[in-house]
Amino acid sequence: MILKNINCVQFKNHLNRSLEFSPHINLIIGNNGLGKTNILDAIHYLSTTKSALNNKDADSITHGKEYFSIDGVFHKDDNQYHIPCSYSENKKMVIKNNGYLYKSKKEHIGKFPNVFICPDDKDSIKWGSNIRRKVFDIMICQINKEYLNNLIEYNKFIKHRNSLLRKYAETGNIDKTLVNFYDKNIIELSKIIFEYRFSFLQDFKLYFINRYNILCDSDNEIPSIQYLSQLKDQEFERKYKSNFEKDLILKYTSMGIHKDDYNFLLNDYNIKNEASQGQKKSFFIALRLAQRDIMFDKLNIKPIILMDDIFEKLDDLRISNVINIIADSSIGQVFISHTSDNDDFINSFKNIETLNVIKI
Repeated sequence: MILKNINCVQFKNHLNRSLEFSPHINLIIGNNGLGKTNILDAIHYLSTTKSALNNKDADSITHGKEYFSIDGVFHKDDNQYHIPCSYSENKKMVIKNNGYLYKSKKEHIGKFPNVFICPDDKDSIKWGSNIRRKVFDIMICQINKEYLNNLIEYNKFIKHRNSLLRKYAETGNIDKTLVNFYDKNIIELSKIIFEYRFSFLQDFKLYFINRYNILCDSDNEIPSIQYLSQLKDQEFERKYKSNFEKDLILKYTSMGIHKDDYNFLLNDYNIKNEASQGQKKSFFIALRLAQRDIMFDKLNIKPIILMDDIFEKLDDLRISNVINIIADSSIGQVFISHTSDNDDFINSFKNIETLNVIKI
């Protein structure tokens, strides 16, 4: 699968920009602030219907404008797919596939998968558990539609239950029948989602360790990932139900898979405290490359790889290993943003016949 071209209108700092792409390596070169990362984010929109960088679609509209639009052409399985998407303030996003208007954005997710590697990845180590969950949820959602649907339903039930808790805390009037309805669905979906996450990580670890070893080429670094979940407790259902009074005081649901977390370890130590900046960055590059590998195996599609300024803080060996990995044409289509346009950097890719250098 490749993206042949893209057109951005009033998307962030791109008022009107059209680009053609190589089926292999695309270097996007330019100084800070010119919109290199925004081009990658536009590609991410076409793949997933959302920004990798902003929570609100409105934040992607050029300042002072009322809408943005992005469209591009994907080539997959000997077919072409024209994907236009647009967003106006106070309106839903509109996205189409060869003229077909999706009834829901979730119909599109997984059709044109991508892997986004960015400097903020390593910061998820120090952020809240919701950020680390999101890393894996994005992977699984692009692979498994059933998981995506269950996760959407679960989040709806949690939202409604939390709303009830706030209402009951204020009024003191509790509808136990309604509470039991939400609890039954939340418990059932928690168990289903837990099994998906647990099973996925067992497979994913093999891909991840392989990529880390290739990237770092060191016998002294042993990476691992731990999945932490209240669902591992066989008494989860009983504890969840007995927690209602506490939830009423807190005004939110304090148990469930929305509290799951992941530990990122190097030599059995949490990388948050023990690893160098370069090791943390290597960990997440390997994690994202493993995401590419498992998606390819599960979907039989090579995801587009988006790499945003990934070489900072890496030593020469790891930089060389990253370049060797992506220089292999079997990796698929790759987009790399970089601030340097010096000959040494570009010459690192000189043996790639399909190299496309875009200077902005």
